[in-house]
Amino acid sequence: KGQDILPEVAQLLKERGLDFHFTIIGEGPHEAALRKKIHDKGVENLVEFTGWMPPEQVQERMLNDIDLLLIPSHFESGPIVLFEALQCGCPVLVANAEYTEDYALPSWMLFNEGSATDAAQKIEQYASNWNEIQFQELRDRLFLDRTDEDFKNNVSRIFEKLSARGI
Repeated sequence: KGQDILPEVAQLLKERGLDFHFTIIGEGPHEAALRKKIHDKGVENLVEFTGWMPPEQVQERMLNDIDLLLIPSHFESGPIVLFEALQCGCPVLVANAEYTEDYALPSWMLFNEGSATDAAQKIEQYASNWNEIQFQELRDRLFLDRTDEDFKNNVSRIFEKLSARGI
């Protein structure tokens, strides 16, 4: 889903002398290849794999441990992790993929899909580009006065759009 850029992003941030640490939550069929790329780039000491975690633990990490959630996905059937992060108040940097269009994210929250160079640059500039007012306005627009039923209906609408496209 886009995690293949993480080793290069880590290498670029390391070269720039930034103090950072990536935590990769979850498992998948590409984990071994990703671990190899991380090793090949020499950044394995900067990347932690947690494996699968229950949603409550993921939300706990977003609330307490994560400074910035990088979402490199090329495709999301419903960007649940984006919504969870925003609901927790966790800053996000998201690949500017088609699925993000419906949410009108500010440009400082987006990086060019598939571009490790742009992702690294946006990470480096994130603190100076941070806009608390825009972040809160986004959260309000997405979640204020919305019920769980509204959320489910929006996710269903996204799935319907994708199905119509044959995705």
